[in-house]
Amino acid sequence: MKNNIYFFALITLSLFTISCGNDDDSSPSSDESPASFIESNDVTDELVVAEVSYYGEIDETGIYDFAIYLDTSTDNSNTKTIGLSFHSSTPNVLAPGTYNFGNTVEAFIFNAGEFIDNTGPYYITDDIVRGSVTIIKGETDYYELTFDCTGRSARKFIGQYYGAVELRVF
Repeated sequence: MKNNIYFFALITLSLFTISCGNDDDSSPSSDESPASFIESNDVTDELVVAEVSYYGEIDETGIYDFAIYLDTSTDNSNTKTIGLSFHSSTPNVLAPGTYNFGNTVEAFIFNAGEFIDNTGPYYITDDIVRGSVTIIKGETDYYELTFDCTGRSARKFIGQYYGAVELRVF
């Protein structure tokens, strides 16, 4: 009888330990996201809005045209925005992977970009001329985007966005 009690206690303890799992999981989820930001000229701003526009197939090439807009505010008249144009291998959804700046029509290329700052008295723009963007697709409309780009003025734009991305089809 005493052995049965020990056996039952051991089974109960094992089940309890297995069911608790690891609460220190560091992978981001849509409920607990790391900070989304853009950094340029030693100034860091929080990114709060992301939108993807889908423009369709490029001249029957099997390559699809997208644009991503990341904004520091929901108020379009007082925000910093980085906009990037992508070529993806899949329609209606931006394919996960690393996109490098280039001037060709092929998948995993971003071919245009612009940084816009209209938070001050002057409207400032800078064309993106090189860099890379990595996209990881999570749950439903949840994405992880990291970018490291350089503008025509040699200004660096680095950052990340974690969260929902609204898709607009044109």
